Amino acid sequence: DSPGGEWHLASDKEIVWHELGHLILHCINATLTSWYARDGGGIHEGFGDALACLFSLDPQAAEDFALAIASVFGTERGLRTVANNIQYKDAGREVHDLGRVYGAFWWSTMKALAPLFGNNERAAADLTTEILIEHGFHYSTNKPGPKDFLDAGLLGAKAFIEGSDGY
Repeated sequence: DSPGGEWHLASDKEIVWHELGHLILHCINATLTSWYARDGGGIHEGFGDALACLFSLDPQAAEDFALAIASVFGTERGLRTVANNIQYKDAGREVHDLGRVYGAFWWSTMKALAPLFGNNERAAADLTTEILIEHGFHYSTNKPGPKDFLDAGLLGAKAFIEGSDGY
């Protein structure tokens, strides 16, 4: 809080990490933020949410924000959660709503990888973050949809594996 009683968004590390995610993805692939980018905005929001949640190992993004405005969003403690089972067909087209689907993909990827690391979620989150970032380089269109997202994710994982010293 400031002396005037305002709450600053930058005081919530997950909001800062979310916005950092936008910067990273924009530097990797600037076409995803264009107004004609189809699901690009949703992919961006999911990227930001996933990055913040993977860094913090907490699926609830921006709990401090919700507390600051004295709100609870449904059953979520934070502004959004990546631990959800929202289907693409059920998500709205607004970028934050659609981003919940894309963010959940990365969270569920981390959860699926954790057993490979003896249920060490930090190690699984680090690997998922590497693939999350790498995937941004692999869009073959500036108007991605779900199939393009999955293709970019698979190509990102393949490129990461081929370029890594091994996991």
